[in-house]
Amino acid sequence: MNTNHIMDLAQTYQKQWPKPDMALISGGREKAPEIPLAVFGDVWSSWMKVAANGRSAPVDYIVGGVMAVVSALVGNVATVSPWPDWNQSTTLWVACVGNPSAGKTPALDFVLSLLRTLESEQAKDLKQQRQDYAQKLETARAIKDKWRLEVKTATQENKPAPPMPDEAVEPEPPTEPRLLVVDATVESLAKIHSRNLRGLLLFRDELSGLIEGFGRYGSQGADRAFYNEAYNGNRYVMDRVKNDENPIRIPRLSLSIAGGIQPDKLKSAILGGDDDGLSARFLYFWPDPVTPTRPRGKTDKTIALEALRRILNIPMPLNEFGEPTPKGYPLASEAVDCFHDYRLELAREEEGASGLYLSFLGKLPGVVLKLALIIEFMRWAVEPFSSPEPPGQISKESVYGALGLADAYFKPMAKRAFGEAALPRHERDAAALARFIFKARPETVNARKLQQKRLGGINKAERMYAALNELEEAGWIDPVPSREGETAGRKKADYDVNPRIWETSDE
Repeated sequence: MNTNHIMDLAQTYQKQWPKPDMALISGGREKAPEIPLAVFGDVWSSWMKVAANGRSAPVDYIVGGVMAVVSALVGNVATVSPWPDWNQSTTLWVACVGNPSAGKTPALDFVLSLLRTLESEQAKDLKQQRQDYAQKLETARAIKDKWRLEVKTATQENKPAPPMPDEAVEPEPPTEPRLLVVDATVESLAKIHSRNLRGLLLFRDELSGLIEGFGRYGSQGADRAFYNEAYNGNRYVMDRVKNDENPIRIPRLSLSIAGGIQPDKLKSAILGGDDDGLSARFLYFWPDPVTPTRPRGKTDKTIALEALRRILNIPMPLNEFGEPTPKGYPLASEAVDCFHDYRLELAREEEGASGLYLSFLGKLPGVVLKLALIIEFMRWAVEPFSSPEPPGQISKESVYGALGLADAYFKPMAKRAFGEAALPRHERDAAALARFIFKARPETVNARKLQQKRLGGINKAERMYAALNELEEAGWIDPVPSREGETAGRKKADYDVNPRIWETSDE
């Protein structure tokens, strides 16, 4: 090392550099918040803790699974309505984020086993129904064959053909009850849903496989359109030209989604590309890993099964055409103003937000309504002295609980999941520069030379200087007071780099 370099380095250290903010290269990841279980009531809170402990999994994954199951069971039975012109469907999309050993699969599989049990209970008479159908079908065909002969004879004798008897009409085959779909094409999903109008839960152990099959990656956008309508609870018609088949008509799509996804897949499958609102539709559960413990007992499925069965037994309202007409559940009068005030707070927060997080905030009022209805039904279902009929409105306690979940858990979880994608552009640009500096270990950097590297897509001077200002405020760099050449002119735009960056990283 030459003498001049040693002197320059000594002068750099003499600047008394501050401790730099190393969060710039941490991916912007928020600390995992603790989920406020109390909003679900004592029965559910205790049960979910025991269930999580039995699988050595964070309780967050159990909560996410239960909420997705309840949203699917409610389906087209109910909507939540803060005022007459707003009827919010209850579909939830749940993404459980974590590494392969985080406990996502054991937790979700356990919750889904409850749904499979309910599905089996609904199908207990299916064998007898199929036998009855086969008998009625053969009877109808025999009557139809007889009628055809009568028509033929009448035609030969120039007599009016007899009308076809009602008994000759072939019966509809029995529908296999479905609550859960694990892996299916959009057309298969549409077929199953058209026969199970209440709604479905779609589960994928690895959500990236589902997302990567959306229209952004193929199918000319048809898959994405289907899922968008499913999230919103809208009517859907799938036209088919193969073999002149009739279209599949679903009066109200109700498709909740749950599954796991690894952090790297989250970034590429859900957060990658343009912001088209997909990432904002998911609720994220990304807890810190837990230390495995030895369970001291077996989780009692009876408690949860009885509660879920009670929700499933609520009849689905139908109109005169046999189409679902969900009952709109209003908010308690004292909760309406509170909900509206929250919307105003979110609007103010949106003014300072950007990127994916801004999209998430935009959908949060609807999410709060979904959460409020789900909490209301969950608490009603385990209350031994509650009315056999579901509640007539959403209580203020459920609304406050939903607001608490949104603010204390889902907002920070969204920031944690989005990482840098949730940050304003100048902060994302600063993070890109910070990663370069940390890896290259330069003593100084120059703004124009950095811009030539197109780090983070920075291609304009104003973006570069905004990012450098952010780095300066974070204690990473300090401008060098010098000019180009021997005479007065523009600044060289050089910056000394804080050598404590690498000291801090080794602590």
